[in-house]
Amino acid sequence: MIKYITKLILLIMPKYDKTSSKSIEKFAKLLIWKKYSDFIKEWENKANWNKWNLWQFLETNYFNKKLDNKSEPDFQEAWIELKTTPIKRLKKWKIRAKERLSLNNINYNTIVHEKWNSSSFMNKNSLILLVFHLYKEWEININYVIKIVELFSFKINTQDYNIIKNDWLKIQKAIKEWKAHELSEWDTLYLWACTKWSTALKSLTTQPFSEIKAKNRAFSFKWWYMNYILEWFEKNNKEYTQLFEDTEEKWFNFEDKLNALFKPYIGKSAYDIWKIHKLKHISSWQKSYYARLSSKIMWAKDENSIEEFTKANIKLKTIRLKPNWKLVEDISFPNFKAEEIKNQEWVDSDLYNMLEGEKFFFIIFKMTTITESAFKKLTLVERDKALIINKVVLWNTPSKDIEQKAKKTWDETVYLIKNNKVIITSKTINRKWKEKIIEKNNLPWKAQTKMIHVRPHTTNSKCRDTLPDWQTITKSCFWFNSEYIEKELWL
Repeated sequence: MIKYITKLILLIMPKYDKTSSKSIEKFAKLLIWKKYSDFIKEWENKANWNKWNLWQFLETNYFNKKLDNKSEPDFQEAWIELKTTPIKRLKKWKIRAKERLSLNNINYNTIVHEKWNSSSFMNKNSLILLVFHLYKEWEININYVIKIVELFSFKINTQDYNIIKNDWLKIQKAIKEWKAHELSEWDTLYLWACTKWSTALKSLTTQPFSEIKAKNRAFSFKWWYMNYILEWFEKNNKEYTQLFEDTEEKWFNFEDKLNALFKPYIGKSAYDIWKIHKLKHISSWQKSYYARLSSKIMWAKDENSIEEFTKANIKLKTIRLKPNWKLVEDISFPNFKAEEIKNQEWVDSDLYNMLEGEKFFFIIFKMTTITESAFKKLTLVERDKALIINKVVLWNTPSKDIEQKAKKTWDETVYLIKNNKVIITSKTINRKWKEKIIEKNNLPWKAQTKMIHVRPHTTNSKCRDTLPDWQTITKSCFWFNSEYIEKELWL
């Protein structure tokens, strides 16, 4: 019944003005709470419904437009590009983008001659009509319900515009330097040159100035940037601190600006920083102490309130160095659950997504005492005076290390858990007149690995996780080996 009522409304209601962005948006908003299948013509072959690209389906069946392969936007007269994209429902009725938003294809042979303002990317994506539908795993795509319809332009936010422009220039520069085959997601912040096909042989194409073939790629907005856009449309976004507010359209190098922000603090002690910002000093025994201190340098409440970090999925990590330039400790990831990890595939695993999907902003503090033991003898305030910011580094995990090193540790961990081969041993020792239980297992430990290892996430042995064979183990997580990070950050 709803389907026929929808078709009746479409017949009697006024059509849109193809030259007006407001008219097109108003007409498109009538899609909200409808299914794509509501607009299927009776004569169409039902067997092909699930093969439709949904934006093409809307163009032909809702907007009554003919499909073409032109480089101009879909609504050329109003300069609007039409895009459909899925969202997922999370707990507490929150929604998130399901994936990145694929934009126009990259032509390696023509992009090297383009100027930013007249580029095919700007021509195609300056103004986008975004149609968000609710993804359901067991539903065919034609039955997805449309939830949000909005016009979007990254040009209205000067900072976003500058960062995306810089991302585009980085991609173009790599192609000009014969490195199209080396393009990585981590070359950029918001805009990505993503691969178009999973089959390597099918995706290879020629690139200018080089005999090496490169994968076909398209521009796309990254997943976390899409989440920010979605929050903005939903008006659920919290108060964010914007680090940089440039008003000029110029080359915007985020990493250089971030380094410049911290440059005045290099060599300053933790205690000095609290004094500079006229803040009440807190005790360094608190777990979040150094992260809070670093956020204050950026005039932010915490890392989660920094707009650029949210949009680019940058995680703030503070690390401490001993006087001999060695890390005080390894770097942990969130704990995993055995029941969940045993059912994951590598490319869908939490570890892969964290390594592949996150940048890390390392703020490195170094002890100025002669030895670590001398540092430990100091009072808390004295420690703050003897701990200085040595350097800051914006870093991402190299793809080859993810596939060659991290995957090996992950595979072995999953194999042992899945096949009930985890061996747990424990012994009781007396320490300071107290008994303490030391638990060990055969999951990949540090001495066995070159990049990451597995060990308990907590010192509280009462925090337990249940294995598939009903043994219980102290809640564990993956850890970056300190030696690996030292080498990567040139410490």
